[in-house]
Amino acid sequence: MRTLLTAFSVLAICSAAAWARDPSTPPALGDTPNGAERSPGASPTKAEDRFQSETRPKSDELLATAVHDGLAHDPRVNSMQVQVSAREGIVQLTGTVSRQADRDVAEDVARKVAGVRDVNNQIVVDSNPAGPGASPIPERLRP
Repeated sequence: MRTLLTAFSVLAICSAAAWARDPSTPPALGDTPNGAERSPGASPTKAEDRFQSETRPKSDELLATAVHDGLAHDPRVNSMQVQVSAREGIVQLTGTVSRQADRDVAEDVARKVAGVRDVNNQIVVDSNPAGPGASPIPERLRP
């Protein structure tokens, strides 16, 4: 019985040592200084870091891409008619749409993208968009 108890104690000590964090490695984000672990959901510093990374201003190129992706995934917007550029968190929308509602939706979608500080909506509403054959690019006639 005593050998069984000793074996169990040795097993418990070894497994505790295997689960403990190596003291030579720096603590991970959210770990306590004494090496104790906390669940990710209970860590206020991890939640704050996640919030800051989602709301932190993005580079202009990434911001313009994120806005364009948002427009492309919204079924109410024809993203092929809207061009997006960004500078220091201010997004500029240009292009032509056929209805005022389309212009407004594009601006709303852009404003909801994380990192957008303001939207300069320069989209023009043209109720008579160019139809087939009105393209400035010459069409090839069929042989």
